[in-house]
Amino acid sequence: MRNHTVESIKKMQETNKLVFQLNHTMPMSEEYSDLLHKIFGNIGEGSFVSAPIQGTCFDKVEIGNNYAGYQNWQKCNSRCLFCCNS
Repeated sequence: MRNHTVESIKKMQETNKLVFQLNHTMPMSEEYSDLLHKIFGNIGEGSFVSAPIQGTCFDKVEIGNNYAGYQNWQKCNSRCLFCCNS
């Protein structure tokens, strides 16, 4: 198990709040787009990720231009799942 600093715990808590908010926001709205850009470390122009999402280390995820990520793609049964092992 990793040892987390106070700073990293606060960042995780903030990210969890943003993910919850995204999962309850109207897709394709300006608010939704703003939340995507706050959550992901780098998201390309014209890209979209469908809610609901869950995961960790979103700041380490890079999404290129014109990406469309929808739930149930690539054998993902119910949600888009992003995670890292660092």
